[in-house]
Amino acid sequence: MKKTLIIGCGELGIPLGLRLVESGHQVSGIRRNIHKLPPDLKGVSLDLAQELPQSKWLAQFNLIYIILTPAERSEAAYRSMYEGIVPRLIQRIAQGKGGAQRVIFTSSSHVYAESQGGEVDESTPTEAYDYRSAALIATEKSLMQLHQHAEHKQGICVRFSGLYTENSTYVTQQVRQNKPIANPEHYMNRLHRKDAVGFLHHLAELQQVEALYLASDNCPVKRKVFFNAIADKLSQDICFEDNPRVGGKQCLNQRLKHSGYSLIYPSYIEGYQLFNDLKAN
Repeated sequence: MKKTLIIGCGELGIPLGLRLVESGHQVSGIRRNIHKLPPDLKGVSLDLAQELPQSKWLAQFNLIYIILTPAERSEAAYRSMYEGIVPRLIQRIAQGKGGAQRVIFTSSSHVYAESQGGEVDESTPTEAYDYRSAALIATEKSLMQLHQHAEHKQGICVRFSGLYTENSTYVTQQVRQNKPIANPEHYMNRLHRKDAVGFLHHLAELQQVEALYLASDNCPVKRKVFFNAIADKLSQDICFEDNPRVGGKQCLNQRLKHSGYSLIYPSYIEGYQLFNDLKAN
């Protein structure tokens, strides 16, 4: 039986852990409040800002997921998490003695500085253009150095685009607020949370893996197209700011698809259940 540890067992970690249990894994999850964990997951109560697990204890796991997010969107919180806590965690893992280990870290497409609508993939260079990107890139570098400490330790970085569920209140609030929606020509990149969980589970079972994946759906979409489709579903009139400049980036997911993973929600059409719009187009 594979022993798996999920560090940061929350919105993604819990459903991932349950799927791994179904696949025959023995799963432990680290979080401050373990009372929110289902009984199939072994809870480990730990505040990582105060204490990190020891290398010897970490070495018992075949597979380790690091799915951590800062407590708030501030420079101090991001730097504390991604330039402090997570690199030290990776160092502890590197120091551990034992068998083969696969370490999967969830990062973000925010590490790409592209802002004029161009395409990005795993070969696109990253660039630290704000505190969030700088902090994430620091952790990614620590992960990529993991194999240098021990050949049997393997680091995998997954850069997620914007995660969502079909019940996102943020999207419907934007449509219903009766204000012009900004940046209509900017590209959005999305991935349904079920596909985020599905792909992380897929990486646990995959024999041949890459060190880096950009995880997004098949359909980068301009904000004007996306919000018009949502408004049609809600029978809501909307308007947009008069800004013709193309912006954002288009995340390409060929490597994800080549891995053999099949998206549950290939685009926002399926993810937000906009099938009437799909037929109309």
